[in-house]
Amino acid sequence: MIVLAACLALAPVSAPVLAPVSAPIPPPGFAQEAPAPALEKKIQRAFPKLKGPARRKAEAALLTLRRGKTQKDLAKAVASLTEIGAGVAPLVLSGWRRFEPDPDAEEEKEDRRPLLEAVLNGVLAEEDLQIAWDEVGKRTPESARVFLLRRWADSGREDAEEFLLERLKKSAGRAAYEAARGLGRRGLKESVPTLHAWFMESWAESKSSLRADFQGVERGPLSAACLALVNLEDRAARLAGMRMFELLGSKEHAPALRTHLKNTDPSIKVAAINGLRVILDGDPPLDKASVLALVEETRKWETRIP
Repeated sequence: MIVLAACLALAPVSAPVLAPVSAPIPPPGFAQEAPAPALEKKIQRAFPKLKGPARRKAEAALLTLRRGKTQKDLAKAVASLTEIGAGVAPLVLSGWRRFEPDPDAEEEKEDRRPLLEAVLNGVLAEEDLQIAWDEVGKRTPESARVFLLRRWADSGREDAEEFLLERLKKSAGRAAYEAARGLGRRGLKESVPTLHAWFMESWAESKSSLRADFQGVERGPLSAACLALVNLEDRAARLAGMRMFELLGSKEHAPALRTHLKNTDPSIKVAAINGLRVILDGDPPLDKASVLALVEETRKWETRIP
């Protein structure tokens, strides 16, 4: 009996079976409230916290990026930071200002900010772009902001359009251009004024990178907006518009460039020829063409476009 009692004491106790209880039936005419929606627990993204050896390793690698003497040391530091992973992103962004060039330095030092970009490109996923931007503060250099805006512009995030529109309103210079570039790649007309101003300012020294920035962009959405710029009275504004049209104009609108083939301004003539070559034939632009080549190109397009 004692053994039996002990076994019964150790046996699992079943939960009581409760009979289903019917909900009370409301009286006629009684408006029953809808059940409250279930609260969804929102998971907040955050970078992994670096502690102990991992943090010391990351800080040592960042110091090497600043003071390292050999390319081997620098490459090793980049690899070390990349290996640690996304947790290094806040350290890289907060330490970015130490890599900014000193305008008062007697000797120009090697710009090592591209090494920081290489690290972030290796550890920063699109899903983390918002929390990376949350790390930006008043002391964050413009070059770091530009890098993040460029990542946003090239991303496939669903919220990129909203983010870039907001940044376009609050940014200037290169940062505003990167926000506008992202919007332009998405076909938004809000990008056109900022892009036009940037093309006017930067084409001479940056035409190769500007062309690369819009490589493969869909040509339809902004074609009409750019076409409106190719007939502006101001020469610089017209040239900038024609160069934008070369990158964003459509085949449907390209014949409108024909009238500029007769322009006596060589730069405007070249811009018209380049637009036709790039848009209609997919040929590279002619930035350095002989007089004979320009004459032949002009004759070709005047004959081809009635």
